[in-house]
Amino acid sequence: DRRRTKCFLCSWNRRKTLFTFASENGFNKVALGHHQDDIIVTLLMNQTFEGSIQAMPPKLKMEHYPLEVIRPLCLVPESMIAELAEQLGFETQKTPCPYETVTHRATMTRLFRRLEEINPEARHSLWSAMKNVHHDLLP
Repeated sequence: DRRRTKCFLCSWNRRKTLFTFASENGFNKVALGHHQDDIIVTLLMNQTFEGSIQAMPPKLKMEHYPLEVIRPLCLVPESMIAELAEQLGFETQKTPCPYETVTHRATMTRLFRRLEEINPEARHSLWSAMKNVHHDLLP
């Protein structure tokens, strides 16, 4: 598929490795570290680039693996995680990805930060919007 970017393929390959390891070792759940900001930014990306109102669900039963993906940090803002990591003296992991700052995700993250500057309640509004889709708006 021409629309699958390097970022998508890299991400999928990392997850596939996790899923394969979990399946081969008898695990039935894989916990991913996505936080609330990740989910909101994904919502913005899908709306902007895919024309869909969709994000990462907190719980997802995999179709091709006998696994369930869970995201236990889905309600936690990134800022809370960063603050705790700083208090505990954790070092930020550096990514080897040369595209990290020039991706659609990086752009949408900056947009999300700007939306929060404009409206400090933007996070809560965007989160609520995922449960409050009006299907009668389009023919």
